[in-house]
Amino acid sequence: GLSENTVLHPGDQIIITVPEPELTVTTVEESTYEEDYYAETQYIDNDDWYTTDTVVRQEPVAGHHEVTALITKENGSETGREIIAETAMTEPVPEIIERGTQTPPTYIKPLSGGRFTSGFKWRWGRQHKGVDWATPVGTTVFASCGGVVTQAGWFSSYGNCVTICHPDGNQTRYAHLSRVLVSVGESVEQGERIALSGNTGRSTGPHVHFEIIVNGSQVDPLTMLE
Repeated sequence: GLSENTVLHPGDQIIITVPEPELTVTTVEESTYEEDYYAETQYIDNDDWYTTDTVVRQEPVAGHHEVTALITKENGSETGREIIAETAMTEPVPEIIERGTQTPPTYIKPLSGGRFTSGFKWRWGRQHKGVDWATPVGTTVFASCGGVVTQAGWFSSYGNCVTICHPDGNQTRYAHLSRVLVSVGESVEQGERIALSGNTGRSTGPHVHFEIIVNGSQVDPLTMLE
């Protein structure tokens, strides 16, 4: 232990203990006060919507009530509060939210491997409306997302091309194919083989050109791929 004769050296550790108060003073007081309060949110499930879709059908309005509570304090700090009486003055209006129950579709890269060669950007003085992966002719191309084939075959500068419409209203497009393996009106699952890659149409080498179309306009597919 330390005494007045103890010599301290650099590096010595001193442990200082602060004694806890030996007495805990617990008080319970009764208090009556008014406050605003809110009702629990109510939900309406909509099986036709995606889980990402929510609409507030009714805005919440606070209610007002008078409550009597027993407030427990230890050494002056509140540790508990139990409401023993309540008088409602105005009832709260709950928030009502309609929400979807269906899991939204996901999008996956439409081929295995491949070398990413061109993104969604300005290229040669115009917007490149998709992404490109260089890959040997004959590489399997599969559906990025399940849906219905709306276009299959030659499509001007796209060469052999497949377009699929998905349940969320978006479309995907796959271009410069050597062979198309699906036909218009056919339903395909995510990951199903739809074509073989190629070098058809306006193409500078064997590659897959892939687009995602939202509300009629191409978006950067990389922001939507899983």
